[in-house]
Amino acid sequence: MTLHNMKDLLLTAKKNSFAVGYFEAWDSYSLEAVAIAAEKENSPVVLGFGGMTVNQSWLNNFGIEPLGAYAKKIAENLKVPAAVYLNEVFEFNHVIRGINSGFNGVLLNSSHLPLEKNISETKKVVEFAHNNSAHVQGEVGFLPDFEINDDVSFLTDPSNAKYFVEKTGVDFLGVSIGNVHIHTKGKYNPDLKLLNEIRKMIDLPLVIHGTTGFPEDKINNAIQSGVAMFQVGTIIKETFYNSVTKAIADSS
Repeated sequence: MTLHNMKDLLLTAKKNSFAVGYFEAWDSYSLEAVAIAAEKENSPVVLGFGGMTVNQSWLNNFGIEPLGAYAKKIAENLKVPAAVYLNEVFEFNHVIRGINSGFNGVLLNSSHLPLEKNISETKKVVEFAHNNSAHVQGEVGFLPDFEINDDVSFLTDPSNAKYFVEKTGVDFLGVSIGNVHIHTKGKYNPDLKLLNEIRKMIDLPLVIHGTTGFPEDKINNAIQSGVAMFQVGTIIKETFYNSVTKAIADSS
């Protein structure tokens, strides 16, 4: 099967009330594990790597090109629909290199910036991506790490999200509804009412980051409110780490 158009993949999911998983890899072995699992489950999948979770010096020097080429080749050989996504990179140059090396979906990590600056940076990404057969996720609202607090300033404002989408032309939107990066203990409580308010303002596939802590019994409700992709990373890395630690202990 050929590399699948990421926008079409998420639009199909949204139209048919299901969601696609992006399971973040960090090397060739973890990427292959995701690909094997997708075929075993006969499920569409988004393959890829995250710019936040790899060594930045390595990424800046030569990391992006081999990651993109390898992920694209794996996706092309899968028996299920697969797109290739470069998640949360810090520099526009990373976006250019990523798309040129095989990623057909990208996200620049700019949601922490003031809204107008986020818009201007994302517009550059959209222009380059759309001119090179790739698609773009934008983000409005900022995901905290590690712990939840009572500060709601990082949550996605529906009106700001609508304005952002209109100004940038992004293809899908990551939202902050109480979801948390690197959540390792228990489950957080996503604000599904806020998610539904965002959906009413925006007719694009929505994306949830920080899925490790997302309650399983609320996944279907989120899908009905427009979520077409869940991004999963922490639980995969945690499982790998625990397995390696156990293997080393067992062999000692």
